[in-house]
Amino acid sequence: MLEGLSEEECLSIGLEAAKTALTTSRPVADTLFGREHQAWRNKAVFESLM
Repeated sequence: MLEGLSEEECLSIGLEAAKTALTTSRPVADTLFGREHQAWRNKAVFESLM
């Protein structure tokens, strides 16, 4: 599913998936996101603390 995407794109999608999973008490969230979600377009921004 993520093959060929940049590290930043994969991170953005992974973080959104984790956020979605953590906001529900069910095994699968009621609301999932598809490729139209901003996570597929926006690259994650992260800074090194070093």
